[in-house]
Amino acid sequence: MIVLFGGTFDPVHRGHIQAALSVCNAFSTREIRLVLSARPPHRKKPVASQVHRWEMLKLACECDSRLVADDHEVHRTGPSWAIDNLRYVAKQNPGVAISWVIGNDSLAGLPDWKESQDLMSLCNLIVLGRNKNGGIYTKDLQDFLDQHKTLTPFDNVSGSIFFLQDDMLAVSATGVRRALAAGNPIEDCLDPRVHKYIVDNQLYGINH
Repeated sequence: MIVLFGGTFDPVHRGHIQAALSVCNAFSTREIRLVLSARPPHRKKPVASQVHRWEMLKLACECDSRLVADDHEVHRTGPSWAIDNLRYVAKQNPGVAISWVIGNDSLAGLPDWKESQDLMSLCNLIVLGRNKNGGIYTKDLQDFLDQHKTLTPFDNVSGSIFFLQDDMLAVSATGVRRALAAGNPIEDCLDPRVHKYIVDNQLYGINH
């Protein structure tokens, strides 16, 4: 099984790493690919350049051999749509199951994703955080989840949604950037190598 965890990683922080390793532990997978979203279509342009975000992601992945920094989206043209990413990986790995890791907040916007109706034919979804039944989801999305949700880690090629029940670290890239710009202590939220890279390159409003 190929496990993909996409993100802008602006910057990559301990919350990302803890989530990725939680997936590895839950599914006993040997690796998880952290895919750098080069041109995210659903959010503002990243603060740090693509080059800096890639270098930070590589550094963060050095903490565990199961973490693999993946830059294949960087070498593709156009917006970084999940469906295009999945089709690319599926073409490169015919017949291999693919799982796409997303957060609960991203799941709520799933109907707005490009060609979202075709998503489940290409992959399984692993959702970080607990299933918020009756909360942030629309009725159509909740019906969709009820159709595809599984209570146990899957081994099928596609079509299932699994909610990883582990509690995730309450860290956000926005909060990290604000703390860095304000000069507040942030070491607990960042891998030391990533923090050093940010300081050395004066990213996110840091000045020597």
